[in-house]
Amino acid sequence: MTKAEFATQPAKCQRIAIARDLIERVKQKKLRVAQSFWVHFDGLQEVPEGDLCSLADKEPCQVCALGGLFMETLYKHGSLLNNILQPYNGGYGIDLKRIRSSLDDIFSDKQLKLIECAFEKGDGWYGYVTSEARDFGRRYKNDDERLIAIMENLVFNCGTYDPSNPVK
Repeated sequence: MTKAEFATQPAKCQRIAIARDLIERVKQKKLRVAQSFWVHFDGLQEVPEGDLCSLADKEPCQVCALGGLFMETLYKHGSLLNNILQPYNGGYGIDLKRIRSSLDDIFSDKQLKLIECAFEKGDGWYGYVTSEARDFGRRYKNDDERLIAIMENLVFNCGTYDPSNPVK
């Protein structure tokens, strides 16, 4: 699907496309999945010129669930310049405000909170916890497996993450 085709799809279809591609990118180890990092390029000494997708293709970044959704959205919509990166924890990262603004047209606030709650196993930036999302996340010890399971659930439930309706 081209960027132009993606842009004309309803949000539900965009969410499914993002989730499917995120699953593949994680399985191919093109993103390193870890709790507590939205998007983080560790080891960068300075910010190179160019865009984030090109940088991530050369230097795999560390992402949490929301960071993974953000990066896939960039691959679908078009990338942002690297100048949005900020020094963070021995590398460079992106703040949550920027991530949220890129996802707001595709994912509802409640969906992002549920995804964050499940991925962070009840912890997380929002402080929004439901027992179903927390327990869903706790079933997976491995960050990669947990993110894949959340995205598979989103695809299975027609573009909506629903921890009460797991993939069968």
